Amino acid sequence: MSVYQIGKGLPKYIGLSTDAKPTAADPQNLQYPEVGSTYLEGDTGKLFVTYDRTNWGVKAETVEIAAGTNIIGKVGIDQTTPGMTNGVRVTFGGAVYRNSDVAVADTARRFETTAKKLRNVTILVSGKAQLFGDDSTQDYPVNPGDTLAYDYIDISTLYFKNAAAGENGTVYILGVEE
Repeated sequence: MSVYQIGKGLPKYIGLSTDAKPTAADPQNLQYPEVGSTYLEGDTGKLFVTYDRTNWGVKAETVEIAAGTNIIGKVGIDQTTPGMTNGVRVTFGGAVYRNSDVAVADTARRFETTAKKLRNVTILVSGKAQLFGDDSTQDYPVNPGDTLAYDYIDISTLYFKNAAAGENGTVYILGVEE
């Protein structure tokens, strides 16, 4: 296969992994590459970008996911040819979860008593310091104004309590439901 230029403006090229990529010294009868030009290897799916008009670095690779693979979140699939799936997009878009809890005793407490899985969670402590942990031990201190952040958590497993007896604090939580 030969190398082809796609479109006009900032040069974009397509060819095979075995083809020589265009350079400022050897544009291969095509428009000279500019900084930011891209080259797609049609046989590997790798996308390269030139940072100096001569050298090319990998910008992105195509990732193949076997049929039947479990993916967490919502998946949109554009199946343009039977048996071939192109343009898979993985997104996450659950409802916003927000809650707060004001301590009225020194015992451990939690936001949910049954499983509740959240993503992109931020927890803020206000008023007085709190200790965080699991159902048996809460020993991780978080001071007022400080936050905890989790990419993914079942908040029914997260317990918290006052760091000092009688010093009631407030815990706020914000996340996205699964």
